[in-house]
Amino acid sequence: MSFTLRRMDPRYVIPVLVLVAAVIAIAAAALRAMALPRLLGPALLTLVLYLWSAYRGVPRGTRRDPRWIWEVLLLAALGLVVVLWNLVAQG
Repeated sequence: MSFTLRRMDPRYVIPVLVLVAAVIAIAAAALRAMALPRLLGPALLTLVLYLWSAYRGVPRGTRRDPRWIWEVLLLAALGLVVVLWNLVAQG
């Protein structure tokens, strides 16, 4: 994950930490609410954090690169397929 801090000033660090904690909490709560199998939840949480970090960690110009957009969308789609597959398999 790309959480490099440019400044160690608490006025900058604290909001970054709160944002990271909020993303983790929301993603974990959403995955918990889906009642996925035990090992799938942490794997999808890792995927969500990776996608979020990939979005936040690159310059804005890179976000417009078609290959980068394709990669992020493909990873998100594959994660969605895995979730749907497991929900259907649970019946």
